[in-house]
Amino acid sequence: MSRPSVDPSGSPRDLPLWHRVVWTLVPVVTIGFGAWLPFAYWAYRQPRGSADHRWWLGFAVASAVELVLVFTRPDDGLVSQLVGAYVLLLILAATVATWLKSAPGRA
Repeated sequence: MSRPSVDPSGSPRDLPLWHRVVWTLVPVVTIGFGAWLPFAYWAYRQPRGSADHRWWLGFAVASAVELVLVFTRPDDGLVSQLVGAYVLLLILAATVATWLKSAPGRA
């Protein structure tokens, strides 16, 4: 069963600027825990097997790893710094990827 397109007039990613900004801020506001949300939204609107499903899966796994790393509470100073760097890189990667993938005209 195929899902109907929400906006049949254009690409699923032809979003107004405010919508694009909100989706881009999700990874920042959620401190990386919600990095997978914009990609899950786009994956749901695409047929199975599209590249959006791989993006969603990648960021979902990265967010799960972040949960494990953050809540194991590393006591070592170096390990704690590496976990912090991982979280910052996840936020940065998700923010940049969301901004670029939500650009007008990208299918």
